Amino acid sequence: MDGLTVRDKYRQEYDRVQARIVTCSGADQCVAVAKELRALQGDYSARMSEIQEKARMQGLDSLTPAEVREWADLRGAMSNIDASRNLVLHRAQVTGGSEETTQEIVKIMGQTGIAGGISKAGAKVINSDQSQQANADKGSKSEVAGKTNYPEGINFKIEQPKHLATRQKKGISGAHNADVFYKAASDNGVKIVSQTPGTVNGITHIKYQVPTKDRAGNFDGGYKKEILEKTVYDPKVFSDKRILELGQKAAANGYHDAIASGKREYMATADGVKFQVYLDQKTGTVTNFFPVTK
Repeated sequence: MDGLTVRDKYRQEYDRVQARIVTCSGADQCVAVAKELRALQGDYSARMSEIQEKARMQGLDSLTPAEVREWADLRGAMSNIDASRNLVLHRAQVTGGSEETTQEIVKIMGQTGIAGGISKAGAKVINSDQSQQANADKGSKSEVAGKTNYPEGINFKIEQPKHLATRQKKGISGAHNADVFYKAASDNGVKIVSQTPGTVNGITHIKYQVPTKDRAGNFDGGYKKEILEKTVYDPKVFSDKRILELGQKAAANGYHDAIASGKREYMATADGVKFQVYLDQKTGTVTNFFPVTK
């Protein structure tokens, strides 16, 4: 089957389910749609597993261009299914329903979690060569033991790596990489008030003040009274990639409880490193996370 035909097939199935979502107005109807999504997700996960297993056993070069395109289409479709399923389950919870319906919602969330975990793990399989090279190039003194079991529905804002490792234009925003932070501080005349190492080697909490400027926009030698805070990681201990992995792992650890309780932010830990995590409750997207010491 060529890539266009596969893509059309997934699109038709997705459009059909979307039409059903529009019509579900009660808890029982929405749960029925969620069941359809669960079944569809199971089918997609099974096919992704076939492609991933072939890549794992025979190498990435064994995949045909059509299989690579199909895997990419499946991954995109799984993302759409995640968002749709979250929508109908939320609608079902809001509209209420019988005890049986409530139990079914819990069951669906648990079972689709397996499929979601498979789809996200698949990205690591298909991109294994690049990941291994990145690890070899950057190297990390702290390596993950085992794989992260991502909860169903979790997804991450794609700008997160940039937020962690780079300095944005307005002051010191993002820049949790210590090297980037200290350069930004130097470039912008920032005064470091204190530096407190955390309980984990390589994580430091910093308090600082930003300089004041005259009307012409030049530094005037003073500092604003407000004490700002930032937690940074030492890239010699944790690579950017490693912190990203740990942050995603931490976000996954507290995700279900945060979603269920309607939180927009929560604290979670991965391999001893504590993270502050921010959520978009409407979409289920993890919009931001960074290491903290308290």
